[in-house]
Amino acid sequence: MKTTFNANMCSISKLSHLLTNKSVHHLNHVFRRTATPALNVLSTRFSHSKSSDDSTADDMNAKDIERIFLRPRVQTLLKRLIGFNDQKVFEAKPSLISKTNEVRFMTDSELNLMLEMARNRAAEKIAMPPVLSPKDDTPRVLATDYELQGYIDSKFLLVDSSAGYSDQTRLIVVREPNGVLREANREERYRMNQMFFPKEERLLEEPKMFCEPNLTNVLDRHEYEFVLNRACLQYEPNDPKYIDICHKIYEHIVANNQFQSLRSTRHFGPFCYYLAFDSRIDKLLNDYILREEVSDGSALVQLYYDIHSSDAQLLDEIHAEVVSDVQLIKKYISEESKEKSILELSIQKYEEIQREKAAMAEDISRAHGLNA
Repeated sequence: MKTTFNANMCSISKLSHLLTNKSVHHLNHVFRRTATPALNVLSTRFSHSKSSDDSTADDMNAKDIERIFLRPRVQTLLKRLIGFNDQKVFEAKPSLISKTNEVRFMTDSELNLMLEMARNRAAEKIAMPPVLSPKDDTPRVLATDYELQGYIDSKFLLVDSSAGYSDQTRLIVVREPNGVLREANREERYRMNQMFFPKEERLLEEPKMFCEPNLTNVLDRHEYEFVLNRACLQYEPNDPKYIDICHKIYEHIVANNQFQSLRSTRHFGPFCYYLAFDSRIDKLLNDYILREEVSDGSALVQLYYDIHSSDAQLLDEIHAEVVSDVQLIKKYISEESKEKSILELSIQKYEEIQREKAAMAEDISRAHGLNA
């Protein structure tokens, strides 16, 4: 167990002031009254968890975000939508350290081994960050000792420094000057974890790039992946600040039709999930159709139906691939789309292009005498 003070806690001058005005015996009594309940809580490790019986409908919807995201079928569709562009996955990132290319002579077996290792590295690079609902930041009150009022004028933070606990589960409690002993809130927990168990590249203070107008300036330069990577380093995935930053980036991408900027990155899956969960896939679907990537467009529609549809027969047909990609997209346009006219024109244009390509291929085959 360690006892520490935050920036506005007891400084050396405050302690000396206390020592000159109160006896050592008195201070010892105050500290024992302050820390003993925390030690008792530490020994039990919060064996009694919060009851979930009082959860509201909003809480259930928040839980659905996590539960649906973890469905095997949804994960498969998201990975399919991410795609794999090896040049983008392995492109050089801005760095102060310059690296030179290395050329090796290899046998076929060595080359195959290196290719397998590269595929494994690529899978790690495009592994999606989890999509979680915002964590409640209402600290639980553990004890109330109003007789401690007036003995101290600063908060005490007590941190369990034992090994084997994550930043989320580590016991951190706060003794308020009014005698209330409570769990640490999100900001206090974050600062204490970063002070005692610092994470590489995570700053104690919030980076200025996440504050306005800096964030908007960076997004206007379409540096979406850079900002999302930095947010993953700085925040936990259930931190409301992280979720808010991600949503701002997603909205900026949609408003500027910059869908390709996140393709083949670890953030494209959560982006697609955000749009599908919010029933706003029309613009992204239109982009797929215009690029003649109807297979990916169909996967996006499948994701939408997996999240929202309760028609078991339809889902079975989709999973069994009984419905073709174009048929499924047309079904979505006619029944679910909010921008029917735009999508109908796009799918008509796509079908015309495919007919022209088929006719051209037939003419070429006939010219070369390949037709039976």
